[in-house]
Amino acid sequence: MFIKKNLLSNSVINLIIITLIESDYYPHKYFHFFVQNRIVSGQHLFDVRKDLSEFRFSAGMGFSINSIKK
Repeated sequence: MFIKKNLLSNSVINLIIITLIESDYYPHKYFHFFVQNRIVSGQHLFDVRKDLSEFRFSAGMGFSINSIKK
């Protein structure tokens, strides 16, 4: 109980800004391709100053399931 209470009292909120650029391509009715760039900017300022900034790149193929009848 003491450890849990101590961890909760040392909580801090850090501001992080995220910029997202995404592109989707639907060549077929049942699947699509996507490319995503994400830029994360922020700092951890509680006990040790750490840079949380990063650049993420994601790509892949997704499957589409038609659940609504037109």
